[in-house]
Amino acid sequence: MCKKLAFILSTAFLMLLCSDRVQAQKAFEQGRIVGTAGLLLENNATPVTAAVEYGVTDEIGIAGKVVYQSNKGYSAYSIGVLGNYHLAKAFSVVGNKLDPFLGIHIAKPFASRDGRTDSGNVFAGAQLGARYLVNERIGPYAQLNLGLVNSAGSSFELGAAFKFGR
Repeated sequence: MCKKLAFILSTAFLMLLCSDRVQAQKAFEQGRIVGTAGLLLENNATPVTAAVEYGVTDEIGIAGKVVYQSNKGYSAYSIGVLGNYHLAKAFSVVGNKLDPFLGIHIAKPFASRDGRTDSGNVFAGAQLGARYLVNERIGPYAQLNLGLVNSAGSSFELGAAFKFGR
């Protein structure tokens, strides 16, 4: 757990150092890139997650996401894509800090034990979450992931979000 937390904090620090100066604007907008790094809280594991989302419009984003976990000779990861609908305009959110969203995802899992790699079935699900920017570039996020097809169930995700661009 300490290694995962150190990884997340290091990633957050590096992303913040590499980001350009951002002007105060909407929490999510067209052409903007938002990265996230967090922990996926599940029943029996705590994988590390990382995603990068691009604003296709002010309300629609597409992203790539990687989830990784390792424990005593076993490691697993998944690579996926997702689409989010950002709800700030729909809910008439005032200000530029809160970014509620909902979306769908699809991913392919892979697992490795004792040097042998296996892949699982493609799975799909939905997510509901929000980001809150404490300044123009960074803030916490929380997300509920619901498994719909070939999934082990639901999970909760917590972490940091980073806004990049203009």
